[in-house]
Amino acid sequence: MKKSVYFLAVAMIMMATSCTKASVITQKEFGDIMVGMPFEEVQTRIGEEYDVTRTAPDTLEYRYIERIEHGPRGGKGQRHYILIVKDGAVESKSYKEFDSPLNIYSD
Repeated sequence: MKKSVYFLAVAMIMMATSCTKASVITQKEFGDIMVGMPFEEVQTRIGEEYDVTRTAPDTLEYRYIERIEHGPRGGKGQRHYILIVKDGAVESKSYKEFDSPLNIYSD
């Protein structure tokens, strides 16, 4: 009986956490982020990041993703918004755009 209760509890926790996702960011929201802004304010505005990497002892790289479409017959792509945060404030920001192949063989 204890095993089934334990299994049920673990399964419910896994189901609850699997439904969460990183927040969505737009190009406008990214443009509103200013260098020098406290990162706590950024998180309040746009939410949880997609990925975070420590690049130095006091520096973190936060990555947010926006999914984009290129017209009705075009492909889909992503914009990766990158924030470099040092000592709790935005030190720099940039973005990279990734495109998937065009959908030229669709019916």
